[in-house]
Amino acid sequence: MVRFYIVRHGQTLLNSLDRAQGWADSPLTEAGKQTAVEIGQKLKGIDFNAVYTSDMLRAVQTAELILEAGGEGGLPIGKRGENRVNMLTWRFAFVPPRYRTNGEKL
Repeated sequence: MVRFYIVRHGQTLLNSLDRAQGWADSPLTEAGKQTAVEIGQKLKGIDFNAVYTSDMLRAVQTAELILEAGGEGGLPIGKRGENRVNMLTWRFAFVPPRYRTNGEKL
């Protein structure tokens, strides 16, 4: 059986300032690093066959910290830059219809 573990990146500097970052790359804060370590400790004992992430610094840092804390530090991380483009395409493919303030469709 195949299992997927999906984790969002830890808190970044821009997250801590309530700023949207999009494709801007911002490093993890100490809180973001600590969260990643805690997740890694909770996943300890799971034998991962592969790890994939975008090539954004925040995602790579999160994956590295999780693997290190979970005892899987030597596992290579597949980094894919085109994931950002695919996610952007996916997001716009599912944009809900717009409504006026009175509930009428635009």
